[in-house]
Amino acid sequence: MARAFHSWAAFVLFGVLVAAGWWRARSGRTGGGSRQLSASLATPVAGALAYLVALPTARAVGHPRPYQVLAHVVVLAHRSTSPGLPNAEAAMALGVAVALFMARDRLLGTLAVLGALAVAFNECYVGLAFPADAAAGLGLGLAVALVIVGITRPALAAGIVAIGRSSVGKRLTPTAAPSRNPLAPAAPAPAAGGSRSSSAGPAGRPVTLAATGAVRLLEDRPLSPRQAATDVPARGAVTFPKAPEHRAP
Repeated sequence: MARAFHSWAAFVLFGVLVAAGWWRARSGRTGGGSRQLSASLATPVAGALAYLVALPTARAVGHPRPYQVLAHVVVLAHRSTSPGLPNAEAAMALGVAVALFMARDRLLGTLAVLGALAVAFNECYVGLAFPADAAAGLGLGLAVALVIVGITRPALAAGIVAIGRSSVGKRLTPTAAPSRNPLAPAAPAPAAGGSRSSSAGPAGRPVTLAATGAVRLLEDRPLSPRQAATDVPARGAVTFPKAPEHRAP
């Protein structure tokens, strides 16, 4: 199991985490903003660059591997002639984990951190790295992820916004239906002949009087001052019956 985890299983695991992070950011489970989506797109870049930066850095440092200085070490994986400080696999793993956290995906970020610690332990277990090599790889992955995501996220976010505003993005993005207040009264249906109802106003919409809570439909012509002064309610107004008066016998 340790040999398989070093050879291919760790790369498959973090590839699945990268794909799941992009899907969660695309579906809006982590906020749905352009910053989260751009950080999820920068996650594989951060992991790959952390791995690639670790290789020349290890050659420059020149720190030997455990089996090169200790004769009794049992090696479970293929022996490499390159130095091991910092460890490239640990750098890749934590680079992906930090990028997922920068994409505000705490669930996958926590799983990736646990996976990165497992990778660092496994590199020591199979005999390919000292604990200091694995720790240096984790630190390198952290630094590369912070730099790469911090640099590429603004450009990726601007590109995502530009694509969304383009004609192609508008065709791919479904148009949201306008929200309607369920407490607002419905507009009256037009007449069969295509003319508006006599109880509807010029715009065919009811007007809500906030002071009294009554719903009054606008007339085609306004009320005259004499009609407004009378106690007869206007046509279409909501009225309430008066309580009967109690008189002494």
